[in-house]
Amino acid sequence: MPNIRIGEKWNVDPTKLLLRPYDGTAQDLAALTHVRNETLRATTLPDDFSEVSPEEMDCYYSLGDFTLVSNAWLMLHDANPVAAAIVYPMAAFHDRPPGNFHLYVAPQLWGHGIGSRLLAHLEQAALARGYPALETTVAREDGQSCDFLKSHGFQAVGYSVHLARSGLEGIPVAQLPDGFSIKSLAELGESAQFYRDTANRLGSYDPNYSLISAEEIGQLVETGKWDPTGSFFVLDPDERVVGVIRASMSDESKGYLNEIRLEPASRGKGLGMAMVASALDYLAASEVTRVELDTASENAAARNLALRAGFEESRHWLHFLKQLRNQK
Repeated sequence: MPNIRIGEKWNVDPTKLLLRPYDGTAQDLAALTHVRNETLRATTLPDDFSEVSPEEMDCYYSLGDFTLVSNAWLMLHDANPVAAAIVYPMAAFHDRPPGNFHLYVAPQLWGHGIGSRLLAHLEQAALARGYPALETTVAREDGQSCDFLKSHGFQAVGYSVHLARSGLEGIPVAQLPDGFSIKSLAELGESAQFYRDTANRLGSYDPNYSLISAEEIGQLVETGKWDPTGSFFVLDPDERVVGVIRASMSDESKGYLNEIRLEPASRGKGLGMAMVASALDYLAASEVTRVELDTASENAAARNLALRAGFEESRHWLHFLKQLRNQK
């Protein structure tokens, strides 16, 4: 990696910079992973940062029919990877619009125009594909990235809250009204498809939730990350499912709460807290020491539920958007 200092004159020959498409080789995957890790290590809180392997990087992005080939680019200086960008097409990542992107620049090259060059390329690539806008999400606490996006014509159009609970002592008691019960997907003997259908039905009540795609569930099953014992359902006295929650493990010590969904008619009965308590009990039995979740800032009910369950706000994610020029 070239020895470049932020704020000092860049004495490296810019003609040695090369921007090229990601080719799908193991070498390119390692380069992309390296740039991602170096960028996020410098812009993410220590408790939120996790270094990933090339295999984990490929697994994260290889969702459905989406591949990094034709959708990602690398920038190199000599043979050193220094920046990378990924843009999502129309059919990829159901919860992200076309034109959503990730842009990584190794911290050694911050302040030298690398990000601006790569963003200009992404804008042209998005226009050529017919995407109406470029969109991305960064932490509000990451002032440098926020300022960079604003200086390039992006506007903040929404934000979500990232909450975390360190330690699983004092988990709330899962108290249920008479006749209600909580059962796992394994106990019900149902399939992953049943979970998806039920979670989507309950999620459709709230515009803040994204529907789960068949590809997303299929990816979890194929990679062995689907655990029926960590998916919980709240059943009313008539055995009708009125709520769901899914606990997952991102690594041996960190867990995540997904799809906390409860039908409106069943709210105000303590069922949300009972679901969260059941999921936390499951993660505690797996020796998880930190649990995280995300919720839209507008979803005050979910945010307050997490706070009452012992979570604390750790990050605020800003969603940035830039309308692209209309080419006719």
